Amino acid sequence: MEKINKDLKFLKQPAEIIIFLYTSKANLNTTKIAKKFKSYQGNITKTLAKLEKINLIKKCEGKDKREIKICLTKKGERIGRRLVEIKEELRI
Repeated sequence: MEKINKDLKFLKQPAEIIIFLYTSKANLNTTKIAKKFKSYQGNITKTLAKLEKINLIKKCEGKDKREIKICLTKKGERIGRRLVEIKEELRI
């Protein structure tokens, strides 16, 4: 049971980040994402790296080349849509 709880805890934040990016319809930087989740930027960066590794997000250029934004990939958009539907169905 403890292993399942650990796995679910790991999945919660990435799922919430995908939902946040999907519903915001904007490309956001890591600072804004960290503020939204009241988390340290380093923790968010690690989670984003995992999401990038499984092709759910990618880094995009911002207004200038120095600014890096986080964008959903096509796969990330599909999963974001499904997560929003599940969240609405469960009313959570």
